[in-house]
Amino acid sequence: RFSTIGHFREKLETDVQFPTQNLNMEHYVMPGLCRVASTSYNLYAVANHFGTLSGGHYTASVFNGHRGLWNYFDDTRVSPVPEQKVASPAAYLLFFVQNQA
Repeated sequence: RFSTIGHFREKLETDVQFPTQNLNMEHYVMPGLCRVASTSYNLYAVANHFGTLSGGHYTASVFNGHRGLWNYFDDTRVSPVPEQKVASPAAYLLFFVQNQA
């Protein structure tokens, strides 16, 4: 999420596509582990950063598993957000949970 040019670093605003359900990590785990544990993961939260390296604003999208809905947190405001809006160029950290085998 950063670019270095000489002594300068800048934050990238590249749009990164990522799944919200069933991220398959089978090709990235030790051989044989696939038989023991699930290699499929679901996204449950995204931390967003708006701004530059020297300052900015953080928000988050979090999945409510009990209701099956995504919520957007921005300071004191919480509002529903469609699943397709969770992935954005502001996505900074992704949090996944392992699906049960």
